[in-house]
Amino acid sequence: MKLKNIVIVSTFVAGNLFALSASSVTLYSGAPGNLAAGPNAIANISLLSAGSTVNYSITAYVTNPNLSQSNPYNGALSIYSTTSVGSTRVGNSGSLTFGTSAVTLTGSFVTTADGLMLGWGGAGSIGAGGTTWTLTNLVVTSGSSSSVDLTPNAYALRSVYNVQSAALNAGLSYDCNVFDKEGMCLSTGGRYSVATSPETTTTSGLLIGSYKYDKNVRLGAWVDQNLSVKNVDGIKLNNSQPLFGVFGVWSERNDGLGYEVKVSAGYGDKDVTVTRTSTNEGSSKIQSRGIQTVSSYGISIDGDWIAAPYVGVKYTSLKRGSYVEGGSSGALTYDTLRQETTAALAGVKFTGKIDPQTFAVVSAGVETDLGTNNGQYSAGSSNTIVFNANPQRTRPVVSAGVYYDIDKTQRLGVNATVRQEAFESTSSTSVLATYTVGF
Repeated sequence: MKLKNIVIVSTFVAGNLFALSASSVTLYSGAPGNLAAGPNAIANISLLSAGSTVNYSITAYVTNPNLSQSNPYNGALSIYSTTSVGSTRVGNSGSLTFGTSAVTLTGSFVTTADGLMLGWGGAGSIGAGGTTWTLTNLVVTSGSSSSVDLTPNAYALRSVYNVQSAALNAGLSYDCNVFDKEGMCLSTGGRYSVATSPETTTTSGLLIGSYKYDKNVRLGAWVDQNLSVKNVDGIKLNNSQPLFGVFGVWSERNDGLGYEVKVSAGYGDKDVTVTRTSTNEGSSKIQSRGIQTVSSYGISIDGDWIAAPYVGVKYTSLKRGSYVEGGSSGALTYDTLRQETTAALAGVKFTGKIDPQTFAVVSAGVETDLGTNNGQYSAGSSNTIVFNANPQRTRPVVSAGVYYDIDKTQRLGVNATVRQEAFESTSSTSVLATYTVGF
């Protein structure tokens, strides 16, 4: 079994443990960010009496392991006796091992004396001098609690958001621009998308059509239907309803030169089932919607190549609806979970002839958030965690494709796009293969 699958399974099991009573106090909840071997002060805390139980859930990874140390990947969470990390440690998580990819660890320890400071550093006597960690999510509570650790399910659910984001963004780029006497274009094919950390894949069939309204304007629509999904543990994304969308393009010329403006929109619902324990699971819908406008200007370079710098604005929204778990014991009611982004787009696309019947398209760009609304993963006030503790507000996007004209009305194409997703250390790749015919 792959290491990341072991991590997902083990944290999934850990996340299903219930504590004994309802006397929990939150000492810290947030994203400390980059921390060195330390010790580092994270936060002053309310007076924590000797003998207190400290519970923690921490998502982190090593950013700069000092390989000269015996254990450069080990860190520790500590409670200190005063508001200085130079004071005596009165409680310690023990050695916590993280790799260079984010994982979530949970646990607890008991304080031996009163404490006033939460800190982080190299574990025990190891020190791990020179090593740095990135802590993307940390929740620390004291006492026993009736709350449930939602971290494993939240980590698994972000794979659904990532792969749906990849599908929606692919749809917003769909086009059909091979025409004949009737001014009609039809394109069919398939899309394969994979999202990382954790990995989820989808394979879809797609159909794109457009109509050439006049010599400068074409209007079109598309449908993208999942055929198969490879899910992570605890999550089942169904193939249910398709994504669908519309687009309109105005081009100053028909040869790729000059100004072009494209407006596109997409929408879809997918059923998703989340399993928390062997008896507690629930189903809801993931709603995907987006709208994008992009303007470009094509410039002839080196004879057979065109460079088209572009700018644009895009709004996307991914929303999982509220739902109630099944099960006679310990069932939770989940609030709606949203991830909304308005982003500015900029980049350049190159199109050029390889031979008389074959041409290539290569593009590189960046998306920068203008505004976001990232919700919390919540099943009531006592069961709430940050869903995206460290959103990536600037994200690169690159794509490359090759197209072959069978004749003037038929075209084969293959295109791949790689993009950074909104969650830290995650990306998606989408590959499209299409056959296009003009009428």
